[in-house]
Amino acid sequence: PVAPPEAKQGLTMRQRLLEAPGAERLALLIQLLGEAVARILAYAPSTQPSAEEGFFDLGMESVQAMQLVEHLEDELGLELYPTLAFDHPTLRALAGFLLERLPTTTEAPAALRTGIPAEVVLARQGWRDAPCSEPAEPAPHGVLLVGGDEAHAQAFREQLHARGLEVPVVRARPGSRFAETGTGPELDFADVLQVRQLFASLNERSLQPSHIFHLGALDEDSGKDPLRGFAHLLGLAQGLLAHGSEVAVRLGHVSATVDGVPPPAHAALGGFCRALGLETPRLFFQTLALGPESRTPSEVARLALANSTQDDVEVRYAEGRRQVRELVELPPGTHAPSPLRRGGAYLITGGAGGLGLLLAEHLVRTVQARIALAGRGELDEPRRRRLEVLRATGAEVVYVRGDVSERESATRVVREACEQLGTLNGIIHAAGATRDALVAAKVWEQMAAVLGPKVHGTRHLDEASRHLPLDFFALFSSTAAITGNVGQGDYAFANAFLDAFAAEREARRARGERHGRTVSFNWPLWAEGGMRVDAQTLRFMERRGGLTPLPTALGLEVFEQGLAQEGSQRVVFHGARDTLVQRFGIRTGALEEAPPRAPLATPLPAPRAQARTPDPGREPIALIGMACRFPGGCDSPEALWRFLLDGGDAIVDVPKERWDPEAFFHPDPDAAGSMYVRQAGFLREAPSLFDARLFGISPREATDMDPQQRLLLEVSWEALERAGLAPDSLAGSPVGVFVGMGSAEYGLLPRAARQFNAYTATGLATNIASGRIAHRLGLQGPALTVDTACSSSLMAVHLACDSLLRGESDVALAGGVNLMVSPYTFVSLCRLHALAPDGRCKTFDASADGYGRAEGGGLVVLKRLCDARRDGDNVLAVLLGSAANHDGASSGLTVPNGLAQQALLRKALAAAGLEPERISYVESHGTGTSLGDPIEMQALGTVYGQRPASVGAFTVGAVKANLGHLEAAAGIAGLIKTVLCLQHRAIPKQLHLRQLNPHIRLERMRAQLPWDTLAWDGDGRTAGVSAFGFSGTNVHVIVGAPPA
Repeated sequence: PVAPPEAKQGLTMRQRLLEAPGAERLALLIQLLGEAVARILAYAPSTQPSAEEGFFDLGMESVQAMQLVEHLEDELGLELYPTLAFDHPTLRALAGFLLERLPTTTEAPAALRTGIPAEVVLARQGWRDAPCSEPAEPAPHGVLLVGGDEAHAQAFREQLHARGLEVPVVRARPGSRFAETGTGPELDFADVLQVRQLFASLNERSLQPSHIFHLGALDEDSGKDPLRGFAHLLGLAQGLLAHGSEVAVRLGHVSATVDGVPPPAHAALGGFCRALGLETPRLFFQTLALGPESRTPSEVARLALANSTQDDVEVRYAEGRRQVRELVELPPGTHAPSPLRRGGAYLITGGAGGLGLLLAEHLVRTVQARIALAGRGELDEPRRRRLEVLRATGAEVVYVRGDVSERESATRVVREACEQLGTLNGIIHAAGATRDALVAAKVWEQMAAVLGPKVHGTRHLDEASRHLPLDFFALFSSTAAITGNVGQGDYAFANAFLDAFAAEREARRARGERHGRTVSFNWPLWAEGGMRVDAQTLRFMERRGGLTPLPTALGLEVFEQGLAQEGSQRVVFHGARDTLVQRFGIRTGALEEAPPRAPLATPLPAPRAQARTPDPGREPIALIGMACRFPGGCDSPEALWRFLLDGGDAIVDVPKERWDPEAFFHPDPDAAGSMYVRQAGFLREAPSLFDARLFGISPREATDMDPQQRLLLEVSWEALERAGLAPDSLAGSPVGVFVGMGSAEYGLLPRAARQFNAYTATGLATNIASGRIAHRLGLQGPALTVDTACSSSLMAVHLACDSLLRGESDVALAGGVNLMVSPYTFVSLCRLHALAPDGRCKTFDASADGYGRAEGGGLVVLKRLCDARRDGDNVLAVLLGSAANHDGASSGLTVPNGLAQQALLRKALAAAGLEPERISYVESHGTGTSLGDPIEMQALGTVYGQRPASVGAFTVGAVKANLGHLEAAAGIAGLIKTVLCLQHRAIPKQLHLRQLNPHIRLERMRAQLPWDTLAWDGDGRTAGVSAFGFSGTNVHVIVGAPPA
């Protein structure tokens, strides 16, 4: 008998359905679902929604959708997932699913971390023949000669006339104060105020020199004043910068060689020029050293003009041959006896500094040396205690006060050291100081503190010890002399002086004028002792050059070896060898492979091998290089890996230089024109920092460029270098550029109409982002910018793979960028209530309440695997297959579609020719929203959870928890993280995971989350990477460890 209507009111939906005949169950369930929806949406009791009308058209939002699922779980006695209403968005669709649904199952494991290999690269400076190439710079439109005589001025005019150029040539002569004379202006070139007067005077006559040639050092005696040339170049640089003209200026310092080499005072200018070039791209300074045969006025003019079209910083002419500076890697070197004597007596200047004390302790410990430490001030208590500890061991250690930058004081220091120790067997000059400031802001008092110990101190110590039978005279220089450093133009000059002085002293030793080998050590930062820098500077150094601090034990070993082996210079780099060699142009042999990985504990079960049946004609794509700029100081893949292993959180306050966060903040999420978040994932390095000259871009154009374009140029260059490809060698090659990039927030910044110029259109155009890379490098494959919102960068990778497989490209750069330079996108997203109030993506956690925005960029370099093997490339990973689709007509434009995601995963598996159980890790989209995470997890479980019981669960992670959601660059961040996981055989712990989102049912998905760092071992390791755009476009890429 059928129960009466009043009795049925007490039955659950499940009971009512079980009682109903099979043919009637669908109609009954549609009715019951309609009643439930009406109650949840607070409709009138008699209202019955249409079976075909979408839930969201009825007014259902995320919260109500989850309430519906919870109600159905109670009523039907089923375990459901909270995104049911998204995937089955009408009463009829949901009823059909509920009547036929089938479920799934799971398990868990362990932890670890690994290190990043770093090594020492030793080099020296040398000269190589390099004839002038075709002119790359525009012809001069005004020439200023600093020094020289009228014969030089006439020679320049004749040379220019011979080239068809009628260009004004003005000669300025040295004087004590600025004055206009009948033969031209006179001034003190070291006085910035007089230099400004000079340029103002020229400007009044409509003369804007594009080329300046300093000829005051053509006399061989000019090198005897160690600071004259530096003071002149500094004065000219500061005057030009203060003058305010945006005209690019090239300045050549022309000097005489002595015995074929520039004297130290002139050679050191190369260090200053390199540092200045990093600070002011519109000023290019060059040193030109001429032998006696090249110093006639006509030859000076010809060679100066010819070299002004070249980009070499240091040039010399020896016996008529043009040569340029280069770095040459030093061979391992044969074992030679150390010149350190047991019980020897050594003077260490800068002895009160950290490095001096480290050396003293080492020498006492290893050869029982007797040490005289020299310093300018009294020892403080910690240093006094360190000396007492040394003396307590029986060591003879004395401290001598003195300032070696003063001649009399340096003489006294050497004399007292000899008197107290009985003799001196060696001198280690480690004194030094920094006073960092941009060249435009340098004052002489600051520079005197930097130049004094290095330049004057070296000369004074050499003079004071010239009579001593030394075994060695060691100078502690810096790599700043070689690479240049922003804010350290004086420091770069001072250390370059030491390098050149060492070579000069060695020449004197060969003539019998000095005793003991001379070696200049260009040190990088030491991990202990030496100069101190902040963490941000360390990250910048690692990103720009692969440099990491030198471990103390390794530095001391390099020091002893350097004393024992030939050569007056040892340039010491420490970091990633391939990056160092490429970044600093070190001439060397083939690059070595990275050391083997450290073993990992507690491996995950290896997936069972499956026969592949990939798409016909599909071959794997090799990933051979990658580079990134991510928040949290993750400016290289190595830094990113360390950050992930350390559980880093990159979310910080809005930098003050972007906008005033308090001006826009309001805690009420519904307050118009405001934002309820104060934090996001910002890059530590300001977007304004950009090496425009490296890319041939003028300062004015760089200013109008969207900083996203600037960042892409830098990252593309670095990615190619890391792939072992010289960026400037690819011109004319079918290399594709595929960039994912959203809207340009730079265009939202307020501008007056007069600020729009010829560069604004290209600077703000997103399509230019990829085209600019191709243009700069001369690449002739396809170049396109993709905007599919948050899936943009992974879509770029997908399209790049297709281009490679079609033979359209031989190499492809692919990735994306996203920078947050305007508050207005935040305001808009806050109106949508899309952002987490604390700015963090709490992916998979019960506290998930929206996503946190982030910025950055990344690019990978791709090749067909067969080509990569043929070319001997280092394959980091292989892309086995990829797929893209759209959500279609889902419940809403920005609402994810779980069914579409399932179809995407199956399509990618088919492209790769793999079964679901081959996937052991998934880098999810995982934005940290209460509904989006469960939708994605359900789709993953439905597809990748279909695996035999003998195969372990797959792991799911999301880098957004660490970095934030990089939006257009999110997919490439996930891909780079996954490649690092493959390389290091580990899956980092998931950040912000404290309590699982209750709507995620892992046990039915055969999935697990990395509650701690997991080892990931075994053969055939394969992962999936997802990126879903809020426009509805989804991308999934399957990536595996490189084949043996």
